[in-house]
Amino acid sequence: MDFVGFHGTDNKNERSILDYNFNVSAGEDEWLGTGAYFFIEGISDPQSDARHWARLQAYDSDIGRNTYHRFSIIKAMIKVEKVLCLDEKEGQIAFNAYRTFLIEKMKREKVRPKVGAIRNDCEVCNHILENTDFEAIINPEYIKLDRWTRTKNYSSRIPTCRIMSVKEPKLSIDVKGLTVVERGKV
Repeated sequence: MDFVGFHGTDNKNERSILDYNFNVSAGEDEWLGTGAYFFIEGISDPQSDARHWARLQAYDSDIGRNTYHRFSIIKAMIKVEKVLCLDEKEGQIAFNAYRTFLIEKMKREKVRPKVGAIRNDCEVCNHILENTDFEAIINPEYIKLDRWTRTKNYSSRIPTCRIMSVKEPKLSIDVKGLTVVERGKV
């Protein structure tokens, strides 16, 4: 399957990505587990979502200022064979089966769940990616893509965009096909 993904980032990362491909995000609070993240078609304009994301990510609340002042949006052609689509019935059934497995294991081993839905879902996604041949996970997500929703901590259950996490970008994305589609000021 072929997908077009848009990744918004600090423009200082542009050259490294174009030369060496994307790094994976590996925190315990990643929406869809460890992977390189992209906005894709489905709900909203993915390039616009990547722009808003890059601009907002510049701000570091710990230090109270932007850590970068220019952004880049990189368009990637993503080729994957096995994708877990959590916006489809089969994907939701599979995710629920893995989640039930992990919950039962946690009960047996007396392990406390993580704090927050994102961390628990991240753990399930990582378990799926580590124990199956899925190369990517897709899900519609509610992501705060403007300053007001972030600063006022506005919450919603209805998604604003559709995102994709690619497990091994070096296997799924050819750097020769990467294109910078936009640059701008934060």
